[in-house]
Amino acid sequence: EEEEEEEEEEEEEEEEEEEEEEEEEEEEEEEEEEEEEEEEEEEEEEEEEGEEEEEEEEEEEEEEEEEEEEECLEYINFCYKLVISVCCERSVVVVPHKDTSGVTRHVMRGEKCWCCASQRHFRCHTTCHARSLQP
Repeated sequence: EEEEEEEEEEEEEEEEEEEEEEEEEEEEEEEEEEEEEEEEEEEEEEEEEGEEEEEEEEEEEEEEEEEEEEECLEYINFCYKLVISVCCERSVVVVPHKDTSGVTRHVMRGEKCWCCASQRHFRCHTTCHARSLQP
């Protein structure tokens, strides 16, 4: 009987140990799953932040381009008015503009037109110059 009791106790102890091991394994698996979920959530958050940053950068670039275009149009309109008003007064025409190399220079009436190579009266080339002017 004592032997049987000892065997039963040993079996119970073994079962308890097995149960404890199983519980530990389950806990480890749960912890691993939680860690994986946290990592996935972090990756998703990082992706979303990256996308938001890209969108903001694109919007900023578009705004800058629009501002540049507006400035260019304002400058061209200014030059049109300047050229026309000075030509009508039949005085010396001095127009600040950038030539094809990007250098700002002044065109006087009677001077050879750098954009159409004509030497006619400058008034004839108002459109030609204003179209080629850039800020």
